[in-house]
Amino acid sequence: MSTDDSNEDFSTTDKTLDLRQWINVLSGASLPKMSMRTMVKCREMGKRKRPVSHHISGAFTLSEKSNLINRFLPNEWTVIIATDSQLLRCLYLPDEAFVTLGHDNWLYFFAREQSDYELMNCICLPDIEGVVTDLTRNTKGDQLAFTTSKAYLYHSYIDQIDDNSNWQIFHTRPLPPIEGWEAYFSIRYTLDDEHMIVGGAGGYVTIIDIEQSSHDSFCAHQSDIKAIYCSKANPHLFCSGGIDGCCKLWDDRALNDNIPIAISAGNEYSISYIDGDSYDKYIVTTSIGGTIAIWDLRRFSENLPFNIQQVEMDKSGIIERFDTGH
Repeated sequence: MSTDDSNEDFSTTDKTLDLRQWINVLSGASLPKMSMRTMVKCREMGKRKRPVSHHISGAFTLSEKSNLINRFLPNEWTVIIATDSQLLRCLYLPDEAFVTLGHDNWLYFFAREQSDYELMNCICLPDIEGVVTDLTRNTKGDQLAFTTSKAYLYHSYIDQIDDNSNWQIFHTRPLPPIEGWEAYFSIRYTLDDEHMIVGGAGGYVTIIDIEQSSHDSFCAHQSDIKAIYCSKANPHLFCSGGIDGCCKLWDDRALNDNIPIAISAGNEYSISYIDGDSYDKYIVTTSIGGTIAIWDLRRFSENLPFNIQQVEMDKSGIIERFDTGH
């Protein structure tokens, strides 16, 4: 082995050791007892230019690091308001506002005033049938809708919500397979705000035409649907997640055979929430078991729907689809 090759090997080894040490230090593995606050405060935020003749190095001092961290990397929670009830949902609204809904059925509206949020209004929901299970906003951010455990849906424009409770109510006669235990668990608006997609008991999805006040229901899962997600790029695509642990992607233009476009691998945990990116490339699912899964929609097999159809028919025969009309 030549001297140059030997020096190159030593150089590579030194770089590897330096990389490991750097990772251990920055990740905190080398200092397990150090608090996160102290660790972040001790990290170097960068370099600053100083005259060559200056006797102080170009690294930031501890006080300067702390100042930068406090300005750009806040690590403390800011309490806006404390309520007596556990929060169910928190939704962002246009113009840096947001709304929260607690289990006490009160809506709290907040608006940003300079660097702080201020409570602008609080409105109690009307007397409802059942317990609130989900709250959502439309794409424009000017409407709210919520569902209940007795299969009722309430929706209204935000500027029309007041103490008189100007909510429009949607409720249908129970479908034969789930009569007596019907419920709505999740709701979302489509991208164009023309429809609302509702996931309910028995694995049924209900698609509501807001303008025409019509609706259509079909069986999408073998058990209750606890999560609905509507595409942020296509008004015809939506996902459903159920207790069976499966997440299914649907196209509302091709529901005649009740065959999804794609399906995720199931697990033993119920899916509780679904979200996706703005380009329909990835979706994220969370489950009650604490699992977070990221799915690449571009990797699903084109032949998968045919396999899905066979599996579903083997389990329960041909899946019924109900056109409930107006």
